[in-house]
Amino acid sequence: MKKSYAFFLVLLIVNVLFAQSGSSDPVRVERLSERALMLTEDSPMENIIVAVATNKGIVVIDSTGSPATAAIFRKAIEKEFARNDFKYVINTHPHWDHAWGNQVFPEAIVIGHENSLGQTAQQARSAENMLRRGRERVIALQQGLQKAGNDADQKAKLLPEIAFQERIVQGLSATFTPVPPAISFSDTMTLDMGDVSFKLYFFGRAHSGSDIFIHIPAEKILVTGDIFLDQGWLPLFSGMETLDIPKWCEVLNRLFNDADGFSTVIPGHRKAWSRDKLKMWKEYIENLWTGINAAKKEKLTMAQVMERFPLEERYLYLKELGHSDQRIKEFHARNIEAFWRQLLIPVTALIEQTTQSDGIEAAVEKGRILWRDKKAEYDFSEPSLNRLGYRFLSQDNPSAAIGLFAFIVELYPASANAYDSLGEAYMVAGDKEMAVRNYEKSLELNAANQNAKDMLQRLRQN
Repeated sequence: MKKSYAFFLVLLIVNVLFAQSGSSDPVRVERLSERALMLTEDSPMENIIVAVATNKGIVVIDSTGSPATAAIFRKAIEKEFARNDFKYVINTHPHWDHAWGNQVFPEAIVIGHENSLGQTAQQARSAENMLRRGRERVIALQQGLQKAGNDADQKAKLLPEIAFQERIVQGLSATFTPVPPAISFSDTMTLDMGDVSFKLYFFGRAHSGSDIFIHIPAEKILVTGDIFLDQGWLPLFSGMETLDIPKWCEVLNRLFNDADGFSTVIPGHRKAWSRDKLKMWKEYIENLWTGINAAKKEKLTMAQVMERFPLEERYLYLKELGHSDQRIKEFHARNIEAFWRQLLIPVTALIEQTTQSDGIEAAVEKGRILWRDKKAEYDFSEPSLNRLGYRFLSQDNPSAAIGLFAFIVELYPASANAYDSLGEAYMVAGDKEMAVRNYEKSLELNAANQNAKDMLQRLRQN
């Protein structure tokens, strides 16, 4: 089939890049069966894609975060299968590290959830910023490599990160073209490839709002994207303001009750899971959701809810994977809070509507009154308010974003992230002095805030 010019240019860039660096292909290939591969990027993120050779063509699930990396993966798939008839690319969700390599499969049809159509465009708008940060990161890492001198351990740590960032920079060059799904679905979809069927399920709003699971019964494989992770990250249940927890339970029960079944669970990063491990986290979701609903009916306070639901011993295996006691504790508390919020009224809807009708000052004043008088009935969580602030920024309304981020600082004065966001809004508005002031405050509260350091350096250079 005819391939796009951009695809050939990406391949050329990849060949030049690795010829110059002398690096080996950054992909680990694992044969799951005669017709199924799991390919893992040798990088700090260890992005995973799955490829299945069927009678009707090759189906790829996810495409990594850079066309430069995806081109290397494509070559590895072609070598393993001794064929190149790519038919479909299925995106578990549209985040950059899963969908920005789509263009490397120009002959294939991209499939994703219908909610990802708008998200793909939003993600693409951030490519320029990621390219800039990638270039800055490469320079910083190369400087670190020079300082490492003869320290072999430090060099071994830095080199994969440098190669990873260089692939991002190379891939997000002028050749980058976001490719949204050409086929989308709302709830379920079956892709029949003759000898292999792919059952696609919308998991519900969780990590991205368009997360899907792909069940491949013939291979006993379930691909779960970024929901269930435990190495490097913890399971990503609370990434959105509104969560479809009953939907999660429905989908998981349906999959576990499917007569065709699955034995291998493949997440978006790191290592494959067992069926039993997924079942354990399914029970975590179900037990927490049932308990929190009961606690709400009993009119318990959030503090009482936190005390009632300590993390079960069996989940403390996470410590063996490098997670600290504090991080695990915060993870569980965040989940309790996020599940509890689903039973509250979101204040963000009221603030957004009032901003549109009466302006941000009136909206913030309504928020203050509700915080004072009805705080227990409304969801005032910092992440949900923060997301609305960034939505204002994306709508080219920096004044509304500044007003809302300032309100968040008022509610959460010890939050480094709140000051960081306010600094960004002032920077977008062109107020350099206030941007610097808020980034400095963010660093006061969190000296490890690399974004604030980077932004201050940029602001002071201009």
